[in-house]
Formats: sequence, structure tokens, C-alpha cells
Amino acid sequence: MIAAMARSDHDPIAKFIRWLEDARRARIPNYEAMALATAARDGKTSVRFVLLKGIDERGFVFFTDSEAERVAS
Repeated sequence: MIAAMARSDHDPIAKFIRWLEDARRARIPNYEAMALATAARDGKTSVRFVLLKGIDERGFVFFTDSEAERVAS
């Protein structure tokens, strides 16, 4: 499934999958760790560091510590 998705040159998720695989092959430590930022309707932002658990045609699946504090600005 992921291999088929990664073949598309115009799909941003496919590009992300290729970048992620490049990072894995390059043995970049914690290549699946990333910052996930969101914004509320009022424009207030928050960010949380997460681990990418999976990705498919439906989108991304993240793992996070539910006890971890979000950083808001």
C-alpha cells in the first residue's frame, strides 16, 4: 500500500513517504519524531512532539504521551 502511494509525483503524502524512507535509509536518529502544530479558530497555536506510528491513504497515525504538556503560544 505505502509503496504504491509513494510512486505519485504530485501527491504530498507520497512525497512525505519518500522523504521519510530516505531518512530511515540514511539512519537519521529518531527519523519518525516530529512536531505537530495546530491552531484554534482564534489563531492560538500549540505544538506537541509526536512519533509517527503509521501512514496510509487515510493519513497519519501519531503516538504521543497523553500526559505530556502541550506548548501553547
